[in-house]
Amino acid sequence: MRIDNSIRLLVCLLALCLAGCGHKQVASSEGSDTLAFSYAERISIVEVMGRKCGAIAQWCGIASGAEEILIPETYDYNDKALIDRIKEREALGKKQHIIVNAEGIGDSEALARRIENATGIEARATILGYMQRGGAPSALDRVKASLMGEQAIEC
Repeated sequence: MRIDNSIRLLVCLLALCLAGCGHKQVASSEGSDTLAFSYAERISIVEVMGRKCGAIAQWCGIASGAEEILIPETYDYNDKALIDRIKEREALGKKQHIIVNAEGIGDSEALARRIENATGIEARATILGYMQRGGAPSALDRVKASLMGEQAIEC
């Protein structure tokens, strides 16, 4: 990918590389990697950064195996359609659901209450916010950031 002197794009890409590690917090926020979570019938809504851009939510959702990823660019605020998809998966035997919600979508706590009221399944919201910026970057993160910085200087 060529940056073409776009400092704005560089800043966006660096932020995504650094914040993209949020998938680790998404996966661990509700214990999705533990045996106990696999037996719990629960809907976990995990809110990540992304007021106007859903890229971080997409990365986190894909990396953590979320069933739904709600982003400002495409979410139509149709709770009924979301709830219907949850009910369809439940009818097929799915006991837990992870929904990654970009902060631009709105109040995750209220969304959890609406889903719980409509499905009867316990729903919890976890708001990661700036917590997902924590942690040490991986070697790959450092190398990618350095290479992008070099390209920005050369362009």
